[in-house]
Amino acid sequence: EEELAERPSARQAVRNLGTHFHELFRNRDFMFLLVSFSIGLAVFNGMLTVIDQWLEPFGYSNNQAGIAGGTLIVAGLAGAAVAGILMDTYHNYRAILKGCFICALAALTFLCLMLFRHNYPLVLVGFGFMGFFTLPILPGIIENAVECTYPMPEESSSGLLFCCGNVLGIGVTLLMAKLVKSADNRPFTAANLFLVASIALCVLIVLPYKGQYRRLEAERGHTRVSSSEKALGEERDPRIAGHHQEDNSMERPLLVDPSAV
Repeated sequence: EEELAERPSARQAVRNLGTHFHELFRNRDFMFLLVSFSIGLAVFNGMLTVIDQWLEPFGYSNNQAGIAGGTLIVAGLAGAAVAGILMDTYHNYRAILKGCFICALAALTFLCLMLFRHNYPLVLVGFGFMGFFTLPILPGIIENAVECTYPMPEESSSGLLFCCGNVLGIGVTLLMAKLVKSADNRPFTAANLFLVASIALCVLIVLPYKGQYRRLEAERGHTRVSSSEKALGEERDPRIAGHHQEDNSMERPLLVDPSAV
């Protein structure tokens, strides 16, 4: 009963969530991430939803479209793994995110240029490059959002990102379904131009992003404070330092003079 009493009510939870969203919309750095991610996620979902219709005017079957989509996903998982290792090692989240967006734009442009009949191997290469640089944007965006909104709960920023991206994705999917019906003026079809222009817009939005690493700085500051407090405690109480010296002396091996044996 005490645990139930301590839990916030549903009304209080909704009120807290509304407060978090209000603060997020006032965060300029987060808005760069929100707009770019929403457009990118919407385009990605729309492209995968109508991938068979998109490739059909260029002479590719549904099976070939399915293989292309699978290539994109598998390459994307590999790219996300590489990006995760780089972020954990160097903690340079901004540069990795911007690099992924720029490379994704280049890969999508290459893919659109390769879309013509009897060019399936290069089409698969284009989908592979597209996936390798597109899927890592997801962990990159989440890491940057958590950093620039700290100490805001991670669930609030991540939830708002996916909510806006999925809502926008509905409209993009409906628009893509109409644009892919024609392959006129290929490779500069209406669908291809829309995809490239959308990702180019994402790049222009994310390039000015200069969000701070608030969580990372807080963790480093906590580590420095803990070390300084330990040193200060030894200065105030010499017995602490003496205790550490005794522990170190106990760990030393016992040396015996051979001449005394």
